[in-house]
Amino acid sequence: IEMATQPWKSCFRDELFIGKVALVTGGGTGIGRSIATELASLGATVVIASRNVEKCEKAAAEMNASLQKGPGKVVVGPSVSIRSEEEIQNLISHIVETYESLDLLVNNAGGQFVSPAEDLSARGFAAVVDTNLKGTFLVCREAYTQYMCDHGGSIGKFR
Repeated sequence: IEMATQPWKSCFRDELFIGKVALVTGGGTGIGRSIATELASLGATVVIASRNVEKCEKAAAEMNASLQKGPGKVVVGPSVSIRSEEEIQNLISHIVETYESLDLLVNNAGGQFVSPAEDLSARGFAAVVDTNLKGTFLVCREAYTQYMCDHGGSIGKFR
């Protein structure tokens, strides 16, 4: 209990990601939000993206307010469904054109239905597969083909 009241101290070197650009899908809530905040606190420009731009804008404002003055910041990308190949292409293009880089990709967006298998419809199952498997593949492929194949970068998957 005592540790919970102590200030947060990152295990990473200060300013580790200065000058780096990161994309965190599903970065407005939960684990994605925590990852986005940590990357920004270490100096990265972090683009958070999801289907709900308003939620991301509110989250980005809160994250930026919580960050101490420094080079890192959280910004909001265009609305994107990771199940839409065209929207993913537009998101990655926007990041590369705006920031001239995409050094880190954190695939965090995902979804599921909390129900017994016998209650899950084929359509519901397809939505989960399209989001968690196909969506992750599409984001990775687009980040790689539009930037990382020529410049390098790192990709992580959470969820």
